[in-house]
This record gives sequence, structure tokens and C-alpha cells, in this order.
Amino acid sequence: MLTLTGYTPSSITRAGCAGAGRRLSRSTYGLLTVRKFSTGHVNGQWQALTWATQQPNHVTPDDIIPSYTHLRPSSKQSPLVPILFASPEFTAWTEPTGPLLSQWATPLLEQIHRSEAPKTVYTIVAVVDKVSSGGNISTSTEGLSLLLADSSCITASIATPARLKSNSSDEPAFFLATRKSETNAQSHEIGLRLAQTVFRNGRDRTLLGMRWTRDEASNNYILDRYHDLSSCSVTAPVQETYCAVNVPFHPVTQRRRVVSSMGNILRQVSKFTTDDGDTNAGIPASAELEKELPRYVSERGIPHQRVAVWALVEPAASSSTEITQQNIQNSLSQGSKIHRVVSGGGGWGKKQGLLSLDPEVTFAAGIRSREISLDEVFTAFSETDPVFTNDLPDFLEGLGLQVNIAQLSQVASPGDYIQFFVTSEDDINYKDRSTPSTLTYSFGVGSPDESSETSPTTSEGVVVIQNHFGAVSESAISYSQKDSSQASEYETKISVPGSRIDLSVA
Repeated sequence: MLTLTGYTPSSITRAGCAGAGRRLSRSTYGLLTVRKFSTGHVNGQWQALTWATQQPNHVTPDDIIPSYTHLRPSSKQSPLVPILFASPEFTAWTEPTGPLLSQWATPLLEQIHRSEAPKTVYTIVAVVDKVSSGGNISTSTEGLSLLLADSSCITASIATPARLKSNSSDEPAFFLATRKSETNAQSHEIGLRLAQTVFRNGRDRTLLGMRWTRDEASNNYILDRYHDLSSCSVTAPVQETYCAVNVPFHPVTQRRRVVSSMGNILRQVSKFTTDDGDTNAGIPASAELEKELPRYVSERGIPHQRVAVWALVEPAASSSTEITQQNIQNSLSQGSKIHRVVSGGGGWGKKQGLLSLDPEVTFAAGIRSREISLDEVFTAFSETDPVFTNDLPDFLEGLGLQVNIAQLSQVASPGDYIQFFVTSEDDINYKDRSTPSTLTYSFGVGSPDESSETSPTTSEGVVVIQNHFGAVSESAISYSQKDSSQASEYETKISVPGSRIDLSVA
């Protein structure tokens, strides 16, 4: 297993979250706390709660509302925005036209806007494959995960109607970043692909922005309007950040130089594993993989159809000679990227030994350039304006002539290093660096056939995890990091099952 860790201290006046350290209980349903933190000197605006369960069909809004009493009220200067992740079994809780939304959202809004409540407030909801409950072991489960974020730190873009979408890069995605006020501070960002919900609510994926207005007659918040969103980005101001990236890799080939490639197609790698020999002497890219992968599969009795392979591509200037837990941080920080091998091997002639790598290193890049504040999302378009007037597709799309720029980018250039890995079957022990006064974010990659037995909940109730927010995607997450000078940014997509990124902030 490869573990990326990094600790970046600093001191600014705004930071994470407060109000933790108390056990939440409800005797009628057996609410339990599996992790608690002490209250510290951090920004009370940012708070989080996660509810994990193995019996989602037995959970009602009445079972989670008692947890609201431990949430601090919102600031008048910058109101809080509840952001809720719901696992697929809780999709109905996110439906604007359904009865369950107001049952949990209205009491929550009343709780955090106790005095001098603003007339208009917002919420964000998304359906994820699983929620993450953090800790030292993999714990993806059905449930809900709530983050209360400063409204000034949230941007979003309105979704393009489904009939006008051009490719998978238009899929809705959620992003969470940490930022410090110092110009020389390191920053981290995690992106999350959402769950497919077409058979649950008719939407391909569910990411909604909602506006609520206070009704003078009832003094309650009423859902006023909502938008399907294509992206939502949250930037959390922090004082300290500890980041751990866990990737359960097991090497199946040696590290070699790239000799020949074009776009996302790898043609040849170096014959020698060191730079002492002729670096221009090449062998087919798949030659070693075709020899070593069957051996690895046979030794471990793994069904062939279940084996996936990833490539770690390192820049030519990389000084690493072997990927270990100690130097993977430097490798990613210097621009290394992870790509899944999507096809290749075998063949003859000019096609002999070619490997095709997934060219995607991030997602929703084009969509995010259109992000605006939540106030602008709901004021930029009137009730009668179509939200897609500026997003009409190119007339060539329908003819299949659109050029996908991402697929034309050079995935591995000659001179770069490349090594192939499969997922490790060893038990993963994630590093848990949460401390008193920390707010933790956890995003991971699960398997479509992964059992929910990894949940830490009991079969009789709901586990409440304070100061924790996170989710697991069955397709991919992304990770990007800006160096201390803010001059360069390194990013990669991670689709290796069992991978997890944890951010502990204060």
C-alpha cells in the first residue's frame, strides 16, 4: 500500500470547526457515537456530522433530528449552507417534490438560523455511492453526511440539460479544497464523482442547489426554487492541514523509461530498468506486463476477469528509483499521475504491444470555469429564462466530429518513467491523524460489488460521527495539490478501489 502524507502548519485567524466532543444519544433508536473530539479554538462556523447505518430503510428524519442540537448557530455576516451527502438508499430524502426533504431540512435550518434568521438561505444535496465513516479501516456504508459550510466559500454551476450534454466530462461532480491565507501555503483539493441515480429519481446523477425563503405566516423556511447543478466547489479556510493519500498498489513490473508514445497510447518502454544501458533500446510496452501479470494472478488464484492494472507515470526529472510509502509523497508532488490501463497487449506489426491508458487526470474542468456564487446561481436566471442559452453544443457534435482535447494530451512522454501496478489484496490500515479540535474530510474509491459489511454500525441503530464529512465513489476521485509557491499545480485521477484521501484540518 502506498501512503501519501503531508503536514503543513501555519497560523491564520479562520479555521475549521468547533462544537464536538459530546456523545449524541437517543434511547428509542440506539444512536451511538463512534468518534468524538474535544472542543478547541477553531472556527465554529464549519461543522460536520455523519450518520451511518446498515438498515437505511428503517431510518426516518426523526432519528437524525436530535443530533441537530449539537450544531452551533450560523453567523449573520456569512450564513451557513448545509451540504448533505446521501447514499442511494436515501435518495428520496433529496427530492425537492418529495415529503422527506422538508422533514429533515426545515428543522436543520431552524436550528442553525436561530436568531436574526436571514430571509433567504441555501442547501446543497448530492447522492453518493456510499458515505465514509473514516477511521483506521475501510468503512463505506449507507447513510448521510452533513457539512455546514460558510456560504462565501461555495461556488456552483447550473447543469446543462441532458439532451445537450456532449460527453462524460459533463457528469456532475463535487469538489472540496483547503486554502490558507499565506501566499506560500500548500493547498489540497479532492474531487468526487457521484452515484448513478437514473433508476431512483430519473436523474443520471443527483446534485441539487436549493433556495429556501422564510414564510412570514408560519415563520418556517419553505423551498422556493432549486437547480440541477453540474458542479459544486467548497473551499475551506484552514489553520493547519494534515493530508493522507492511501493507494493500495502492488507492483507487477519494473520501473522503466518511456521510449515511444503518442497521446494516451504507450508504444515502447526501455529494455533496461536502469539508465546505465541504452535508454533508446525499447521493447513493446506490454511485453513485461504480459509475462508478469499471469504469474501474479496464478500465484494468488485471482480470477483473470477481475484483474485491473494501473500505471504510475513519473516525470522524466523524477529522482525516485522505487515507489515506497516513504517517497510516494514526493512522487505525486513532482507531478506523477495514476492512469488505468484500459486496453492493449498482444497484436503484431505496428500494433504489437501497444497499451492504451485512461487519459483523464481530473473531471469537470470545463464546467467549473462557469461556477458562480449561490446568490448568483439563483439570481442570474429568472423563472422564465432557460438556463442553457449559453451552453448550446457545437453543431459538429451530432456528427461525431467533436475533438476531445483531453484524449489528445500526452499521457506519458518519451523520457518519463512508468511502472504498472494492481490493487493490493492486503488489509488496508489507514492512518488516522485526527486530533482534538480537528474536522476530518474523507473521500475514497469503492468497488461496485463491495459489501456494506464494512460499516461500523450495529444492525440495530445508527452511528453518529461528529466532526466528520465524507463519501465513497465507485468510479473515481481526483486529487490536486498546489506547491508552496502557488506557481504550479499537480493533479491526478484515482480510480484504484480501496484508495482513500483524508484531510484533517483545524
